[in-house]
Amino acid sequence: MLDPANSGAVSQYTLSADGTLAPKAPARVRAGGSPDGIGVSPDGSSVYVANRGSDDVSQYDVAPDGSLTPKVPATVRAGTSPIEVAVSPDGTSVYAANEKSDNVSQYNVGSDGSLSPKKTPATVGAGNSPSAITVSPDGGSVYVANYSSHNVSQYDVGSDGTLTPKTPAAVGTGTFPTGLTVSPDGTSAYVTGLGSDGHVSQYDVAPDGTLTPTATPTVGTGSAPQNIAVAPDGKSAYVTNEGVLELQGKSGGCAGGQRRRPVRRRPGRHADAEGPGDGGRGRGRVRNRRRSRREQRLRDRA
Repeated sequence: MLDPANSGAVSQYTLSADGTLAPKAPARVRAGGSPDGIGVSPDGSSVYVANRGSDDVSQYDVAPDGSLTPKVPATVRAGTSPIEVAVSPDGTSVYAANEKSDNVSQYNVGSDGSLSPKKTPATVGAGNSPSAITVSPDGGSVYVANYSSHNVSQYDVGSDGTLTPKTPAAVGTGTFPTGLTVSPDGTSAYVTGLGSDGHVSQYDVAPDGTLTPTATPTVGTGSAPQNIAVAPDGKSAYVTNEGVLELQGKSGGCAGGQRRRPVRRRPGRHADAEGPGDGGRGRGRVRNRRRSRREQRLRDRA
């Protein structure tokens, strides 16, 4: 787990039999500057962290007790401000979405889990301000949500793990996309976005991995949705809302009549703003919404 209270570190925990967390010893290991996204290899032997502030990816070995030790080298270069990482299902490739260079770094994974840039090419272009990245369950497609161009880049994955834009190279989504995921069976994709007070765009996934909006292209969420996850059985989806907390069912409503309640503010982390396009200046009319620093950076580039 990334540690927002301790910049440049990864907090590590042991899971008890009842699923509760207990800090390992040591409780933290060093990462790069402003770590953000994190990924674990399918075999559980390696962990990778996107360091937005130092333009690199930290890589770790995982000991039998789950504790992390930096690999040699401890980091590999990425593009400018890598914000998230994704690992292929077969564990042979890793991808980093670079927020400020508008591209995706792609890496080969060695036998020891260490990363090396792919040669042809080391990066592929994306849209404006990539904000999230995911790999399809079958490993045949990669998708990138682009915050400032309001679309999703879609790629075919070659036999060597390199990415090639599909046709079309991007599909439209709701405004200011922040997170995305693909259902466990690979037939549906979902993208959270900030426009219209929060929404999820939903897509059918064709056999070739291309996305097509469903008959109901969007469903509403709470304020300022950030990320989305689908349960392993594919029957439920959950959305984090920075402005409110609620349980989101597939129908788009609050499951079980869940009440909305304000999210606790963290000093210095949120900026008051009128909406996604006001540059975070805050003009005295707060719409009960608190923007994260990550969202602020992306909005400034829009």
